[in-house]
Amino acid sequence: MKESHSKRPRLEYIGGWCEVKGREGEKAQTFRPLEDTTALCIAVKNTGTTPIKHFTWQQISNLSHMKMDLLHPKMPAKVWRPFAGNLLASTFGRDVTIEDGQVTMVNPAVGRPLDIVVQTPITDAGIMPGETLILMEKEKPYVEYLEEGMKIKGAELGTTIVLKVLNADKGTMHITIKEFKFGLITFHDMKARIVLKGDLTTVHEVLIDGEVHDSKDVTWTYI
Repeated sequence: MKESHSKRPRLEYIGGWCEVKGREGEKAQTFRPLEDTTALCIAVKNTGTTPIKHFTWQQISNLSHMKMDLLHPKMPAKVWRPFAGNLLASTFGRDVTIEDGQVTMVNPAVGRPLDIVVQTPITDAGIMPGETLILMEKEKPYVEYLEEGMKIKGAELGTTIVLKVLNADKGTMHITIKEFKFGLITFHDMKARIVLKGDLTTVHEVLIDGEVHDSKDVTWTYI
């Protein structure tokens, strides 16, 4: 028998923010991306009529609008700019499961549980109707989130993308793409310099069984 529409789970995305080391307790969306240590926080609410025991959160972002110079190979911006958007667009996610009152958050890119703090009460049955769940990852340098996104993107493209911080205070880093095919041409060790300053608007989604239940634009401001 098909499940009635009224009994379908519904998940609302309340929001995402970072706790920055030294600014604990603040729902920060402004920070220094290559210097600050941050803890990613996400909040969801069960707006349906059945308990929720599993969901996926993901962030979709694109760094291509940041100030960037292609160092190798040398070519006009009008040639490489069109494909930069695809190269620097990335998605990373978290799978969340509630079992016997315990919450497990897994990074699907590496398949291992993450250290988290559950900031709201949870029952054995999962997130009950009307309840909110807030999760906070163990703090780590924010640049590791950037590296994670580029690692996933590299795997999608069948290559390796490496980030190297040049000047943390100025937000400057190198991005090296080991191998990239553009039409009939294959580039090796393509390298660009990018400055992480200004706004980065990302899309956050929450999904159940692959279905998007809610999404919000979240803007990180890099200073």
